[in-house]
Amino acid sequence: MKTELTAQLLEWEQKAQKRQLRRAEASGATVILNGKPMLNLASNNYLGLADDRRLIEAGCEAMRHIGPERARRGSSLGITRSMSGRKPR
Repeated sequence: MKTELTAQLLEWEQKAQKRQLRRAEASGATVILNGKPMLNLASNNYLGLADDRRLIEAGCEAMRHIGPERARRGSSLGITRSMSGRKPR
């Protein structure tokens, strides 16, 4: 079984069909993939507003108003790394 899997992986690599995570350099609403800047529609910041101080303050005020328990219900996750690339830490 192990040799069959190894052979299958090798075949996919030779045909360039093996899925690999791409390295993505993120910068606000854009991401650099293969040296090209692209709009990152896979993030929750595709409009580039996540660093806007006015929105951050409004979000903090909303949290204070509705409370942390209710605010947690409205949180969400981003898209998977296989779609948007692997970001350096």
